[in-house]
Amino acid sequence: MDLSVILPVLVTGAGIYLFFELRGFFVTSPGRVIKTLAGTPGDSAGFRSCSLALAGTLGVGNIFGVAAGILMGGAGSVLWLFVSSLFAMIIKYAETTLAADKASEGRGGMHLTLLSTFRRSGRALSVIYAVLCLILAFSMGFCMQSASVLTVAKLTLRIPSGIGAAVLVMLLLPSVLGGGKRIEKFTTFAIPLTTIIYISLCSATIFVNFHRLDDVIVDVITSAFNFKSAVGGGVMFLAVSEGFARGILSNEAGVGTSAMAH
Repeated sequence: MDLSVILPVLVTGAGIYLFFELRGFFVTSPGRVIKTLAGTPGDSAGFRSCSLALAGTLGVGNIFGVAAGILMGGAGSVLWLFVSSLFAMIIKYAETTLAADKASEGRGGMHLTLLSTFRRSGRALSVIYAVLCLILAFSMGFCMQSASVLTVAKLTLRIPSGIGAAVLVMLLLPSVLGGGKRIEKFTTFAIPLTTIIYISLCSATIFVNFHRLDDVIVDVITSAFNFKSAVGGGVMFLAVSEGFARGILSNEAGVGTSAMAH
């Protein structure tokens, strides 16, 4: 079966299952959710882990990924991206909470979390998790992100890819050589700054094109439920599959990297 069919079904099914398992507390107890998000006064651990988790999604997922999704699946993919996030946020909450809970018991590391949580299949799951993380690290983990940076540098600044790659390595080397703590410290400084820039640029773009906002909304809704997608010759499931795929790329729900960061 095509991945474009499997992915939306898996994300939706897992999200619905976890929603009922968790009794939808984030809907029925909004005050508790806000209090938890605010964290404990004086404790910056949550903020640091959040910055580290966002570091892998802010550029390639939210900017490059969404743009590619619209290009491939049409404007309707934006609506399905939002739909996928409703289920994905539940998945991400579940995996992150599970990892953080076991880490607080002194069982840090996702492999130990899987071993202690799933008694029978934990060993096999921990091996599969480790292998998939390695594959992710050498594919979407850095190839897509670095390729996006180098492409933009080449098109806008006329910097050759070889030189751009060397500069990128030199910029990243100090934080990588410092290990997890150095990376964490760098993301705690860089991610809030880039987030503010990202939101400001998005807001400015919307403001400048505000007179076209109603047309954009109509285009998104009609394309999302049109069997003829915005891409010539396509069908509606292309917008659905691209929306769900880019949603996962953007929020990394179920990928496991957020759980690792926390």
